[in-house]
Amino acid sequence: MKSKAAFSATQLIVLIGVLPSFFISCSTVSGYIFSDTSQRESTPVVSTLKDSTGQMENALIPYDKELMAHILKNAYYDFYNAQMYKNEDAWRNKVVAIYGHYSGESSDALMPVENSSDNWFYLESYYDNHAANVAVRLDHPLPLQMSAGDAFRGIAPGEDVVVFGDLLDLEKFLFDDGTTHLLPVVRCLMIYDNDDRNFQYPRWVSSRLRIPPEGTVTVDSLLFEYDQ
Repeated sequence: MKSKAAFSATQLIVLIGVLPSFFISCSTVSGYIFSDTSQRESTPVVSTLKDSTGQMENALIPYDKELMAHILKNAYYDFYNAQMYKNEDAWRNKVVAIYGHYSGESSDALMPVENSSDNWFYLESYYDNHAANVAVRLDHPLPLQMSAGDAFRGIAPGEDVVVFGDLLDLEKFLFDDGTTHLLPVVRCLMIYDNDDRNFQYPRWVSSRLRIPPEGTVTVDSLLFEYDQ
């Protein structure tokens, strides 16, 4: 915390998920030391967010380039479902990379049996002839193309993508054909196009990797403004 910080009740603002503190306990990056995120190099990514009136809009948001590179380097690229079925505890909290087919939002593909409030999509995939189908949980919407003339391209059903995220647990999901499946849940960190071999152009990044605005410091999962 910066020494010149002067906090008051009115200055406290909470941004859920801004600080990626989950990495501290993640087995693949347990030795990672976080420096002041305000000094890190950023990567701007078009994100679809709600404005002050509740309308959806696209904006360039700065994300932590160093932390994104760390995820790419340390993720497990060989995950498939049976590994987690055999030993859920061994895989929980590990960061994985899954090459798969985006079939659409949760309303078109699956619904959590016990909790339907989150934003989900189903990723269909295989690794070494083993099923690697997962439920991907998002903390903000996938990028949307606002109009036909919009130069920005959103992520559309039918695309092949690479999802990076940390495994949470196994959960039952109800598919639109009435069948129930036990799927690993991946809390999404980043999404890239399948043909972006060097992972240079992220299509979606979690708000947990967002660099806080200038004039803020982070404490645990809270974000404080401070007097200039």
